Amino acid sequence: MGTHPHTGPCHCRCFGRVITVGSLTLRKLNILAPKVLPSSFTTTLLRSIGVSTVYTAGVAAIATALRMHGRKEIEWQERSWRLLENKGQVECDDFMYGGMALGLLGGVGKKLL
Repeated sequence: MGTHPHTGPCHCRCFGRVITVGSLTLRKLNILAPKVLPSSFTTTLLRSIGVSTVYTAGVAAIATALRMHGRKEIEWQERSWRLLENKGQVECDDFMYGGMALGLLGGVGKKLL
């Protein structure tokens, strides 16, 4: 796992990938099969990505709270400032916003058809 000079270890990205691949594998092996079987691999993949995103966000929030437990408010502010000023983080956030907009448009488009 790499280390970024401003944000520390890059554990969350790797953890998210592990959860996505694991969730997809468990679904394909019918260990973690959904109640309604998906009609295609694409549906299964998108569902697995969505579930892993929720799990990863929860684990990352808990991990951040545990890492910063007992720290002063100025340390929290300094950490958030470093993330807001990190060019890579801003690019990642912008990419995420674009994906959210496309997902919303896709969902609305499905309802309209």
